[in-house]
Amino acid sequence: MSNIQILDCTLRDGGYINNWQFGEKTIKGVVKDLADAKVDVIEIGFLTDLPRTSNHSLFNSTAELLPVTQNKGGSLVAGMIALDEKEMNPLSLDDSKTTGVDIVRLTFHNSASKIERAISFAKILMGKGYKVCMQPVGTTTYSDEELVSLIKQINKLNPYAFYLVDTLGTLYEDRLMHFVDLIDSNLNPEIKIGFHSHNNLQMSFANSQKIVNLDSKRNFVIDSSLYGMGRGAGNLCTELIVRYLNECGKGNYDLVPVLDAIDNYIYPISLKMPWGYNAHYYMSAIYGCHPNYASYLMNLQTLTMNEVNTILQSLPKDRRHLFDKKLIEKLYLDFQNSNSKNTAPALNENINSSEVLLIAPGYSAIEKVNEINDYINKNHPVVIAVNFMPNNIPVHYVFISNRKRFASSDFKNINAQVIATTNVPSDAKNIIYVDYDDLCDAKYNQPDNAGMMALRLLLKLKIKKAVLAGFDGFSANAKQNYYDETITDHNTKQTADEKNVDYAKQLADIAKNLSIEFLTPSIYKDIIDGKTKI
Repeated sequence: MSNIQILDCTLRDGGYINNWQFGEKTIKGVVKDLADAKVDVIEIGFLTDLPRTSNHSLFNSTAELLPVTQNKGGSLVAGMIALDEKEMNPLSLDDSKTTGVDIVRLTFHNSASKIERAISFAKILMGKGYKVCMQPVGTTTYSDEELVSLIKQINKLNPYAFYLVDTLGTLYEDRLMHFVDLIDSNLNPEIKIGFHSHNNLQMSFANSQKIVNLDSKRNFVIDSSLYGMGRGAGNLCTELIVRYLNECGKGNYDLVPVLDAIDNYIYPISLKMPWGYNAHYYMSAIYGCHPNYASYLMNLQTLTMNEVNTILQSLPKDRRHLFDKKLIEKLYLDFQNSNSKNTAPALNENINSSEVLLIAPGYSAIEKVNEINDYINKNHPVVIAVNFMPNNIPVHYVFISNRKRFASSDFKNINAQVIATTNVPSDAKNIIYVDYDDLCDAKYNQPDNAGMMALRLLLKLKIKKAVLAGFDGFSANAKQNYYDETITDHNTKQTADEKNVDYAKQLADIAKNLSIEFLTPSIYKDIIDGKTKI
């Protein structure tokens, strides 16, 4: 029967969630708890030349490693060098006995030059006394011929382990076993097979159980992390797999320290920066693409699920496994601009007021409804709502650029004229269309925000003044973002901050040619005025 080792990668893979800023106390505490739990291998982070502090699970010298590795107890300690991502020249790393690190894991992409470079790194590390794990990124994207060719080179190196890495989280049992059988039948018998899975299809635990129960003489290393913490949909949960191994009689782990580590260190992080299975990562697994592609499209909150499908299907197959932000931005903008430019030049004749009140669906549109209506009664502006129809504020126009919002609302039967950008498909006859592409500004990270597009439309109509209500800004608390709780936009604090800064910059740019006033509180105004720094 095979021997199973568990490698906990919380401090390394989990670092994609919090930029590896666990804090010194957490790093040392997690290592100690995992050692007390008798977890076989504890991965403490990346070995890298990148700048770091004692609060980061990034390490580039023996002096930084020793305070952490001294808590390893009877466990082995691993670190990862990611070629072309987070890299350290192995020549600069001291010998294993000096650093306290037992295993170095090398990740590399599928090209002859990168494989050759990874093998050269491995030889240096093995000469310094390290056990080396060779981990081809996206192993499941290799053809059988490519994988066998790589294994032949690995056999000559004879490292500690060779990994099956399900980077995109696409494996079901039949394909899992195909790869395991292929590797097992070609790999030197003394080399362990490692398995690193992502949970896009919620198969990590099931696939790991399959490996645990194999009738094989091969030894395996299975990666997991506390509470599944890891990039994208996360990983196999350490607490699940160690208990399963105990139940199978193949492990002797102490579950209590594992649960203590989750309770004390990992669960609090999850409340601020969640991870795990969701529709984004499910979609990425379906199309075998990097999860950031689906996340990018779905976080925009402008497309229906069917439209997200369409764009993901259009990704070139040879560019799916590595995320290319410029590529997905182009595909998104091309898709949005695919409708005919049925613009309405007569719009300028209808909106000829010197002042426009623009109402976005921020929560302040509820809180300050009396002030908004008082302003309307006193100043008689042209009132335009953006991507929603207020229940208790009279409006003349509804400007809509969001395909998803349009599809889920009845904008055909409202007492206001609809102005839609040309990316919004509809057979309704009462819609005035304006050119989508003409109102975007590609130099910004969020080029097609509806509020900014509406303001650019006012510029083109030569309106002199825009008064803004409901332009609150974004928060990590979804309930604070919108007038209507059925409108969802889930942000981490980081993504909320990024949006707020980007929109504040756009507003400041637009304000050079259009007088802008804020009727309700707005973080954008505070950023522009220097009252709020992010």
